[in-house]
Amino acid sequence: MTPRLTWEHLELQLRNPFRVAYGTSDVRYAFWLRLAGDEAWGEGTIPPYYGISDESMIAVWSAAAERTDAFPDDPADIAAWVGTDGPAPARAALDLALHDRIGRREGLPLHKLLELPDPKPLLTSFTLGINEPEIMAQQAADLPDYSVLKLKLGTPDDEPRVAAVRNARPDATLYIDANAGWSADDAIRQIERLMAYDIALVEQPVPKADIAGMGRCRQPVRFRLWPMNLSRQWLILSNWPKPVFRASTSS
Repeated sequence: MTPRLTWEHLELQLRNPFRVAYGTSDVRYAFWLRLAGDEAWGEGTIPPYYGISDESMIAVWSAAAERTDAFPDDPADIAAWVGTDGPAPARAALDLALHDRIGRREGLPLHKLLELPDPKPLLTSFTLGINEPEIMAQQAADLPDYSVLKLKLGTPDDEPRVAAVRNARPDATLYIDANAGWSADDAIRQIERLMAYDIALVEQPVPKADIAGMGRCRQPVRFRLWPMNLSRQWLILSNWPKPVFRASTSS
């Protein structure tokens, strides 16, 4: 009998090695979920630094494949069917597949299935990993169709990289992401220098547990400062007796 749910492990080779403050990688991994007969698809991906094992992901899908109750036919019933056991990325992949199944049956894109407004086009950024300044500049110049570039930083000599990219792409909106590679003192010095290159947003300048340091970084700047993944940030803030600063992306 054909399994009602199968999955495939994919290895995605990156075009360029991707270096950030805490290491370098040249491959990413993902899972495709498929309902029997290609009735629907889902995707399960997770960065390795979250420490979620493939085995724990697969356990969620194995349990779902062995169930005999029908897949839900109403989007409102999907969350209850998926449940709360297992890693969130595995449950999200199953959730995607079940929504895809209903949408395909109804002949509706997801936003119409969920009775949401038509989505408007949104700009997204193209991320450049840490590299030699001239290489990052060439990479930026080779991306004329991308108006927003995010530069991975977090080293002692970041300014030449930003300067090179800005020179190559004076038209681009630049974001920078230190991936927690700076101390609060270093971050303040770096940000003050990098403001000369018209930086629009700074992401995760200090380690995630350094809430006070993040607050210090926000004081002298006049642009948006993005702390980090907000779910992790909120978990940290919830353990403090009182707020040290207000996490916000507003100016």
